[in-house]
Amino acid sequence: MERAGFALYAACVDFMIRAANLCGVTYRDANAAMFFLLWPAVTVALAAVVLWQRVAIARLRRLRERLSPALRVFDAPAGTPQLEKINVIRYRLRA
Repeated sequence: MERAGFALYAACVDFMIRAANLCGVTYRDANAAMFFLLWPAVTVALAAVVLWQRVAIARLRRLRERLSPALRVFDAPAGTPQLEKINVIRYRLRA
């Protein structure tokens, strides 16, 4: 397991050295850019995606509640007026 960890570390260092050479900077500069610029930027972007998805899901839930009560058929106990109303709506939609 130690060999695999060292091999992974060596591969990452080799990648960073090659990336630094391509950009014309030192390994330390490339490493600093990755840890101080790239990593925080990716973290903020992923947090923004999570927040956007949360807003989108909330919007879809509100839309579902407002436009289609038939989707909540399993929330209503059998024999309740809600279920009867849903059955009437389903019947009208079929016609």
